[in-house]
Amino acid sequence: MIQLRHLADSNDAVYSTMETLMRDAFPPDEQRSAELQRRNVDLRNIFYCNAIERDGQFVGLLNFWDLGDLVYVEHFAIVANLRGNGIGRDALALLRRLTALPIILEVELPVDELTRRRIRFYERCGFRLCSSFGYRQPPYDHRSAEIPMYLMINGEYQLSDDNLRRAAKLIYEAVYAQ
Repeated sequence: MIQLRHLADSNDAVYSTMETLMRDAFPPDEQRSAELQRRNVDLRNIFYCNAIERDGQFVGLLNFWDLGDLVYVEHFAIVANLRGNGIGRDALALLRRLTALPIILEVELPVDELTRRRIRFYERCGFRLCSSFGYRQPPYDHRSAEIPMYLMINGEYQLSDDNLRRAAKLIYEAVYAQ
């Protein structure tokens, strides 16, 4: 059985394992410094750092922000040798059951088979691609650059440009303006 275990303390025993997975699963430009990440875990009450566990064993991470009107999934990764076994699908389904809010996430542009597969995965999980909206992931720090991405969203959220601009503004202000 899949569970999300919220970690509100970066000294939790599983946190260092999560940190390693995040460093391995995401390019440096798509993650903040370890210090800032730990500060979010310890101090930001709208940030939810979650270990994905199956039968009590760590199998991935699902970090999201509750922005009031929507939930923004910032980082989501499954342990490499466990990918393709339905864990990610089950974790996202669990998150969808835990919140009535629309869930939004960023995906890289579909430039190769890996990025196209990732988009298809999220579509199978009930997300819709917002490819007509010009979204850029802001840099996490002064050494990084903006990254062109697409937003994907689930739920009944209307995909008008005004709503997407509003969602992007919420994300920029809460997540990236630190």
